[in-house]
Amino acid sequence: AVVYSFKHSSDHKFEFNTNRDGPHEFCFTNNKGHPLKLYWDVNVGHHWAHDAATDEHVSELQMSLDSLREMYYKLRSEVLYQKHREAAHRKTADTITGRVMGFSLLNTAVLIGVAGFQAYYVKQLFESKRRGSMATMRSV
Repeated sequence: AVVYSFKHSSDHKFEFNTNRDGPHEFCFTNNKGHPLKLYWDVNVGHHWAHDAATDEHVSELQMSLDSLREMYYKLRSEVLYQKHREAAHRKTADTITGRVMGFSLLNTAVLIGVAGFQAYYVKQLFESKRRGSMATMRSV
């Protein structure tokens, strides 16, 4: 029986409860054309075992320690996950920065080339006008 199913997500967290004992299977598929990273963390047990034990079985201090331990593991898992996400975002930002720099250098080169061509063209235009006016002055 399928306990939980989710499709088309790049970032998803979930919890579920089951009444069945024994092994459970988790299936992941990748329908993309490229490999993806999967960060997988499993915590087994009660989320908060408020009614699992009474004061006769477990002291209040032990329950607090168990609760703190569980929160620590969840927090550690979240920090590792966020570090991996930050590294992926940094890599993407560095790639985009390189592309923007390349495009800017190309634009600068084109601008310098066009400015040089315009200066050369205007210079040739004035020189041809000057030669033309000198030729008319000589013929007079």
